[in-house]
Amino acid sequence: MMIDWSTVAKRLGYETERHMWSDLYLTQHLSINVLADRFGSSHSAVRDALHRVKIPMRPRGGANRKRDPRWPPDDDLLALVDEHGAVKVSEQLEFSYSAVYKRTRKLRKENDEPANGSPSA
Repeated sequence: MMIDWSTVAKRLGYETERHMWSDLYLTQHLSINVLADRFGSSHSAVRDALHRVKIPMRPRGGANRKRDPRWPPDDDLLALVDEHGAVKVSEQLEFSYSAVYKRTRKLRKENDEPANGSPSA
């Protein structure tokens, strides 16, 4: 099923679809992946919509790789996962379990902390 982006734009209070994409992608600097997650859509559907309304693509990396604002600070995320578990945290943050698991695993590896949270011997 194809998304009617102009209807989405109107519901969000934008005059046109182009205004919506311009604000979200160019002004707020949200990445295509973040927008796809936000709209429950695919990366390619958002990319195609941006292309159709002639919004210039940013180069890969850099601003496109901005961290999703829903992620708490790294230490807070680790503490939340230690206290509540990755499944519960993923539900609270509205991320997949695998995204939370991979992020905490990466953070623990960067901190040379074992994945189970216990101090290294």
